[in-house]
Amino acid sequence: MERAPSAECAPPIAPFEAQTTFAWHERWFGSRLDAPHFPTPRVGAGWRSPCKIFERYPALVAGKESYEGPRPWRNSHRGANGGKRNKFLSPAQRLAKEKRDTEAKLKRDERAREREEKELAEITSRENLWNRNRAAIPKDELGALEIKNQRVLDLWNWIELVLEGSDISRDPDWTTLEAGTAAVEAHVAEFGLCNPEVLLLGQFWRSQPFYETLKVHKDGTGVFALTGFFVALPELRVMQLRQRVKQ
Repeated sequence: MERAPSAECAPPIAPFEAQTTFAWHERWFGSRLDAPHFPTPRVGAGWRSPCKIFERYPALVAGKESYEGPRPWRNSHRGANGGKRNKFLSPAQRLAKEKRDTEAKLKRDERAREREEKELAEITSRENLWNRNRAAIPKDELGALEIKNQRVLDLWNWIELVLEGSDISRDPDWTTLEAGTAAVEAHVAEFGLCNPEVLLLGQFWRSQPFYETLKVHKDGTGVFALTGFFVALPELRVMQLRQRVKQ
């Protein structure tokens, strides 16, 4: 008759957590976690060798975040692209996000318009308006505007000489009527015409709709009204030159 094992010889009963760990390890690797030998590979569906796991995910061994291999857990709590969740949003969520972004942009634009209206209300002369707008232009663009303005003034001065009947043969740039007229027409074809008579409207910047129209169009008239620089010849003087040439 066999003797029952004494309490001293009986294996200790592991707590529930340890039993669960042992069962998971045995089901995954094919051996007990507390086995003295290395886990024996078990062939079957769903089994994966520990070595294969480490080959695919060396970050488990090295512990380096610089590893760029397959890491499905990386940034999973933040979504794709460093926290941008657009990739995982449903169509309804995308529409809601686009609506929020549109509303936020409209609010920013409205606040910017209110600040601009307040600044323009404090301006009392066109020189102050021009200084304000010139200060907001980058230096390279401001330099380009100055060059265009000087070119327009040179052509304008030549047109005035022709209209007055002065001798243009001593002009440093255009000594004949044909050469000067060709230069004027080429400039008009490239930059168009402007109407400096806009200054006769007085403090036009106090009319927000009209001021916004000048900003949007960005033609010769708008650039002159906002900055005081001529980038196009005045329409009246060009029409008078054309009439003089036909005579």
